[in-house]
Amino acid sequence: MESGQQPRGQNTILPRVFVTVCFGILVLLVVSCSSTAMRRANEDSFNLVVENFHNAVRWGDYQTAATFVGPTMQEDFWRISDALQKRVSIMECQVKRSSFDPIRKTGEVALFVRYYAKDKPEVITSMIHERWKFFEKEKMWYLVSHDLNALEN
Repeated sequence: MESGQQPRGQNTILPRVFVTVCFGILVLLVVSCSSTAMRRANEDSFNLVVENFHNAVRWGDYQTAATFVGPTMQEDFWRISDALQKRVSIMECQVKRSSFDPIRKTGEVALFVRYYAKDKPEVITSMIHERWKFFEKEKMWYLVSHDLNALEN
């Protein structure tokens, strides 16, 4: 090897480390911006929270979904989610109607759900209704009323 030349392979380590660090920073920025956006009492924040909640329910991630459920409803939500995990597979969740009240800082959602009972291979559809409220102290939207138990039948 001639003097002044680096062994082959060392030139590629620095760019890989740089790319990895940049990617990590980008991920942190996206996550922090998303988290901050959900903590506002506006319609965009409401829609983002509703979408995240429904995605979590759709994929059976009830641990994440529970973070959007009001403290007084946690026990009821876990009872229903346990039953849903055992009996139901959700195929699709689609918001059909959504309303946002900026004065009261509340929202209502009508959700179309396609699912099937695990013991029957037939597709069932239901319309689920939800009420949401923004809590100033926590700076968080919470689900305060729902009829998810309709999916148990």
